[in-house]
Amino acid sequence: MAGAVPTPASSCTIVTAQDRADLANLRLAEALRNISANEASAQAPQVVVGSRDAQAVLLLDGKMLLTVTEADADHAGLPAAMLASAWADSLNRSFLQALRERQPAYRRWAL
Repeated sequence: MAGAVPTPASSCTIVTAQDRADLANLRLAEALRNISANEASAQAPQVVVGSRDAQAVLLLDGKMLLTVTEADADHAGLPAAMLASAWADSLNRSFLQALRERQPAYRRWAL
C-alpha cells in the first residue's frame, strides 16, 4: 500500500497517506478557526521544523502536524529537511496572510 505507514502504537495498524493528509488538514483548519475566534488578540500559528525518529517533521504550535517522508523528498528532488523548511515557510506565510486579512483595516480596504 503506497504511502501507508505503520503507527507506533501497533504494527498492525496502517495509516494511509490520505489519513495523514486528513489529520494535517484538520489541524490546519483548527488553527485557522482559532485565528477567527480570537481576532482581536490573535497571533499567527507557528509551523517549525523538528525531527522525530531521524525524520523531518512539521510542528504546528509545538504539536505534530506531519512527517516529511523520504518519498516526499524524492518526489520534490530535495533533502527532507530542506523540503520541510520550504513547507513550514509556506504555511507560516499563509497563516500571516490569513491573520492580516481578518484585521479590521484590511476588511475596510478590501470593501
